Amino acid sequence: MTPMFLEILISTTLSRIEGAKLIAASAYNSIGIRSIVVCQTFDQINDIEDGVREYFDFGYVQFSSTQGLSQSRGLALSLSTAQYIWFLDDDIDVQFSGLLDIVDVIKSEEPDFLTAMFEDLDGNQFKNYSSKCFFHSQLTVMRVSSIEIFVKRCQFIDAGIKFDNQFGLGAKYPSGEENIFLSDALKAGLWGIFYPIVVARHPPMTSGRNFSSSFILRSKGAMFARIFGLSGFVLALPYVAKRVIRKEVPFKSVFCSLRDIFHGTFSYIKTKRTHG
Repeated sequence: MTPMFLEILISTTLSRIEGAKLIAASAYNSIGIRSIVVCQTFDQINDIEDGVREYFDFGYVQFSSTQGLSQSRGLALSLSTAQYIWFLDDDIDVQFSGLLDIVDVIKSEEPDFLTAMFEDLDGNQFKNYSSKCFFHSQLTVMRVSSIEIFVKRCQFIDAGIKFDNQFGLGAKYPSGEENIFLSDALKAGLWGIFYPIVVARHPPMTSGRNFSSSFILRSKGAMFARIFGLSGFVLALPYVAKRVIRKEVPFKSVFCSLRDIFHGTFSYIKTKRTHG
């Protein structure tokens, strides 16, 4: 049987599963693309056994007793049999015309991974995206969000690229898992491109973008260390400078922000040296 070309992988929890199922059903009913919904059950008292699967027209829901977004995305990646996959949250609006344009691009370019654009619910861009397509580098993947990512599944599986379970919501470091995922892909010799096409709309705040949070900043420091080693702290300096310029970090908080990133960077390195 020929595998489907594109499959959507949606991560959710038991308290939010209905929203995820609506997204999956909408994608199937609108353009015929199926989904795997991984539902982690830790957030509500339940008697659902780990590994139970419920089938629907759009695909299926896989229940899991694991915890953490990276665990969820990793499980979904291992379950899929499609040529390409798209990682989604459970609270987005798919822009189907843009998605179909991206499918055309993927069929033409055949990248190992592709990233696109998303907007807020009012149609405003979340980031200062480039107006032109480009090849990704170690620096450009630092700006990528998970719902922008399309992956050539077999290439990542064959290269052994997985989500680092230390990072992502529900893990020790609650952000940065998608950046590490793509950085590891580049280090393994895979290649990716960006195309300025909007594929989704998302509510105003996304995880990992609260730059006033010490917890998030320490996670960013750990992410820089995970990707760049000791030099990660130096590369984090322009990261903080950009957040100050954009008024995402108050100027008076610069020292505290650098302290938190420094703490995250060196605590990660210390832990890695201790535990290997």
